[in-house]
Amino acid sequence: MTKVIFTLKAPQKIIRERGLGVQQEVQKLIDSEILSRCKPYVPKKSGALIDSGNSSTKIGSGIVSYNMPYAAYQYYGVSNNGKKLRYTGAPTRGSYWFERMKAVDKDTILRLAADKAGATPLLSTNTKENNKNKTIRADSPKSQAIKTVFNWHTPAVFAFSD
Repeated sequence: MTKVIFTLKAPQKIIRERGLGVQQEVQKLIDSEILSRCKPYVPKKSGALIDSGNSSTKIGSGIVSYNMPYAAYQYYGVSNNGKKLRYTGAPTRGSYWFERMKAVDKDTILRLAADKAGATPLLSTNTKENNKNKTIRADSPKSQAIKTVFNWHTPAVFAFSD
């Protein structure tokens, strides 16, 4: 009889070695890619909303934040009085820019992150399955904040701030 013994590293050691934790290389890559790839989809009148993403996001934190008073209205495509918004540059620029970017670029970002971590990405080919793998939570009574957490090895978080 042959006896096989597996010795595994502690999960925290693996996370640290692969650069998967907050403020580590893989998370920095994911945050940067999300900001960069969302840019063509973000509504643009003056560019202030796009700029707020760059200035409000601490790369590596796992939180991509657009910090403008109107950011949530722009994201959801509805004004504070309930009217549907119309966008210059539509259909590319407009509401739900993060979700639309993710539909196009999610697998690319996963491949880049996996490559950086020295791993193999878990890629989804089923859009319904992709939609089940996220959690959306409104953080304020008026839904001024939203975080979308992927079922990725390193959480990618998207947030609005008042």
